[in-house]
Amino acid sequence: MSARVFAADGLRTDVTAPDTSGARAAPAGGAWKRGRGCCASLSIIATVLSLGAGVSAEPVETGSGVVYQFHDIIDEAPTYRLRFVVQGLGGEALTYGDLADDFGLLCAGFALPRLSESEADPERVVIALMSKPIDFGVMDPDATQFFESFTVENDSCIWEAF
Repeated sequence: MSARVFAADGLRTDVTAPDTSGARAAPAGGAWKRGRGCCASLSIIATVLSLGAGVSAEPVETGSGVVYQFHDIIDEAPTYRLRFVVQGLGGEALTYGDLADDFGLLCAGFALPRLSESEADPERVVIALMSKPIDFGVMDPDATQFFESFTVENDSCIWEAF
């Protein structure tokens, strides 16, 4: 599997994930204490991804009063992930309920026009909100993240209930 990361500052990084066709999943409850090589693989991927990642000064507003800082686009065509940093996300500051309506607005008002400019033809758009910039695919227990997925049909974002 390969993905392209487009950082907010315009840098692009092509990333190819290791072949995991014969890999076994972690046992219920998580991987063993030493893991199965996951940490090494994720560290390599994170390092490569971080080369082009960075938060831009490009604020995005939806009318709700919350300012979203565009972070990057993860190109896994036909799925595109757009990630935003939101100060105060999580805890009692900004909850999912406070931001629920903005996911669709970010998809339709920001993601689709941005992807259209690059001539991408998305079937799915995932909007990810992060409390702080983190590398794609890396778990950070100190970060809060919210995700919503949308099917793209007729230039519209249709929310996918998980």
